[in-house]
Parts: sequence; C-alpha cells; structure tokens
Amino acid sequence: MGAGVVSIPVVLGGVYLFFERETTIRPESYGYVGSETCGTCHVLNYPGWKGTLHATMVQEATPQTVRGDFDNQNEYWLHDGVRGPAPPDDRVLVRLLRDWDEYYAYIYDPDTGRMNPYRITHTIGTAFRQTYLVESMGTFFRVPIQWSVKQKRWVNLWNRQTAKDETLTGPMELFLNPHARWNETCARCHTTGYRLEGTGQWSEMGIACEACHGPGLEHVNYFLDSKLRRLRSELLKAAGSEPPTYIVRPSKLDPEKSISVCAQCHQADIWLKNVPRYVGFEPGEDLSDHFYEIPLEPDCQEPPSNKTWPDTTPRGPGVLFRSFAESRCFLEGGVTCIDCHAMHDPGEYRELLRAGTASDDFCLRCHEGIADPIETHTHHRMDGEGSRCYGCHMPRLIEGLEMVGDYDYGRVRTHELDHIPYPESSVRFGGVEEMPNACNECHADQTSEWASEWATKWWGPRQEIQAEIDARIAASGGGQAEQKTRGL
Repeated sequence: MGAGVVSIPVVLGGVYLFFERETTIRPESYGYVGSETCGTCHVLNYPGWKGTLHATMVQEATPQTVRGDFDNQNEYWLHDGVRGPAPPDDRVLVRLLRDWDEYYAYIYDPDTGRMNPYRITHTIGTAFRQTYLVESMGTFFRVPIQWSVKQKRWVNLWNRQTAKDETLTGPMELFLNPHARWNETCARCHTTGYRLEGTGQWSEMGIACEACHGPGLEHVNYFLDSKLRRLRSELLKAAGSEPPTYIVRPSKLDPEKSISVCAQCHQADIWLKNVPRYVGFEPGEDLSDHFYEIPLEPDCQEPPSNKTWPDTTPRGPGVLFRSFAESRCFLEGGVTCIDCHAMHDPGEYRELLRAGTASDDFCLRCHEGIADPIETHTHHRMDGEGSRCYGCHMPRLIEGLEMVGDYDYGRVRTHELDHIPYPESSVRFGGVEEMPNACNECHADQTSEWASEWATKWWGPRQEIQAEIDARIAASGGGQAEQKTRGL
C-alpha cells in the first residue's frame, strides 16, 4: 500500500461526520504497520500512549532522551563496586563522554590497558534507571553500567544482582557476556514485532501499539478505503454490538488471554524451554498454561528473580506477575491488568495506582459489603493509612528491583491481592526481616508479636491463619524447606 487519504468518523450532536487525513501505509513484513500508522486514525489514544513508559522504553540517544550525567559525574571507578576501602589497583573502569549531540562509553580493556570507545546509539528506560546500547556488526550490546535516575549516580547493576564485588576485568566481561547481547536476550520485550531472524529482528523499537493489539495490516486494509465500513462499525458500537475490526482488543478478551498480553513480557518466571513460545506470542493467544509451572517453594533463593518468602509468598521480581495470577481477584473475579493500568493515558489512573481514596473506591466496587463503615473492617480511622486497601493487601514484598525507589533494593508492592502477609507469619519464621507482614510495614517500631496480639484482639482467635500458612506450604510440597528456614 502507498500514500492515501483516510476518512475518520466523528460524532457531533448525534450526527456522524467525516474528516480526511493523509496517511502513508508502509508495507511491513508479518503484517506490522507501525504506531505512526495507527495514530493516523486513533487520534485520541495515540497521543496518550506516546506519553507512557512503554512508548519511551527504547529511544535514540539524543540530548532530549539521555538522562545520565555524561558531563560531570561521568566516571565509574573500581571502588564504586567494591565493599570496604578502595582497592590498591583502583582506577576508572567506564568513562561516559558527550561530544555535542553524540554520546560515548569508554570501557577499560584489561588486556591492553586502554579505554576502548563505543558510540551509544539508544537509551533503554526513562523513569527509574537508564541503560545504554552500542552497536557492533548488527548486534546491540549493553554498556556495563546504568544510570540510576532516582539516585543520580552510575551503578553496575549486573554485579549488584549477583552480589559480587567488582574486579578490573568485570566491565569488559559483562560487556562481552552473551547476556549483554541485547538483540538475543532483551529485545523480545523491548521491541514490537520481534522475530528470531539472524541476530533478532523487529518492526519497531519500544512497546508500541501492535505489541498489545497484534499486527495491524488486516485492520488497516479493512477500514482504510471504505467510509461505509467505518460508519457501520461506529453504528454497531453505538448499538452495543461488537463489529468486526480484525485487530485484538485486550479489554474484550477473556481474562486468561487478556493478561497473557502483559505476561509475554512481565511474566519473568518462565522455563527456558518456553522462551520460543513467548517469542512467537501474538496478542489473542493464551499463555495461562505456563503461568504456574515454576513452583513457589518456601524460602526459595535460586534463581534470585524467583525468590519467595518462607510461607511461599512471592518475593523476587520474576514472580511479581505470578503474585497477581495467584490472586482470587484474577482467578475468581476475572480482574485483569488493564482494569488498573491504563495503556493509553499515563495520567488517567495516577491516583488509582497509589494508596488513597481513589484506589479504595476502585476495590470497593466489588467489595461493597465492607464499605460502610470501613472502620469495622480495618479497625483503623477511615482517613488513616491503616484503612487503605493497598496497605494490607498490597504491602511492599517484592524486592530486587534495584534503583526503583530511594534505596538500592527498594521493595515494590505485591499483587497477590487476597492473601494478606499476616504478623503470625513473621512470628513463626523469625521476625519481620525473615518474613515481612502488612502490619509492621507501617508500625516498623513495633514487633511482630505486638502486631499479632492486636490482630487477635480485633479479629479473634487466629487458628485459621496458621492453617492457611500450613496449606500454602503443603501445596508447594515444602515441609523440608520450612524446617531449613526455621533452623530445625
């Protein structure tokens, strides 16, 4: 297809009008047309999506997109990654420089003793941390340090995740490691229309429209040249019917297929054998057969991304999605990711995604039985943090998402909405350091025994809580693991 004119229906005062816009549809392999083509007609959703973190996930390195300090605080030394005093062979391992509108990373090569220059082509991420790519022979490689947007400093993220001290050979080893080959390791979740060809190919950098809605060529072909089809589609929607659109709408899928759209990237706890299934995934398919394959064993530490707490509660970043898939809100209530997360408007759900009355009202749409008065359910003041739904049902239990918060290993909220991390678990497994609970997240100056006593005063005998913990452990086959946790 080439250049053409598209007529877009608009309803004004109950009357359907059309206005025309020029568009160029590029013939793309595998049916992908690109987000700019989508924006030609979807003039409301497209600008909103452009302001999301999905849209800005991968960008060309320019003065407008680079957030790291390439001018002043632009050196990463050996001692930056070493615990304790600076080592005697301390030196600069990575130096970041800016030359007008171009950016370079100089990486120390221990074999030659030189700082090898690499031109940075793209940025990855904007809000929490930013990674930089360089290109060599058609393959992108990650620069071995990242910029922490929150902390405003350079960090060696890979060594931090493996809890290893830095060495003189570390950055170059990380740079040349197969896991640093962005095309093969990372691109499937950071691009749209990814396919295994050569070193990896994609239709568009970043998480664009077709990552969630599927290839758009058939949809475009159906609507582009026919005002009648577009008018018929609008009339059917106004009448409450679902017209044929030949595009995937996650909000119209069943819950398993809807959250599969998000799971293609956000379900990190997958077996390597399933990677081809996820690479070849297209919206509308069902990945739910793989949601629960990796067992949630008590106090699992390996691999770090799939860590759990002693009662099998998800702990590592790899099981953040899993925590939601385990919830009754999803399993029984059919709640999906897009009920809470807006993909087209970064500001629409801003209040929903933080603890407050807006998020409470959202939860109480289904749980209206506990709303009047809410203090009967929470035993806290209605206007206090203790009456926020987030506080008990989404405490910060997921760790390992470095540089997200104000601290290196700031935790983020679990999505296992119906299971409350009780203080009884902390008492049983050695305190809040070994097993956090929802109460002591706010009452950090008190003990888990104190919190358990108050829970008993408010809600009566708690034998069923111990039974629930036992059931979780038994379901995982984790009796021996629990004994190890408790030192028995």
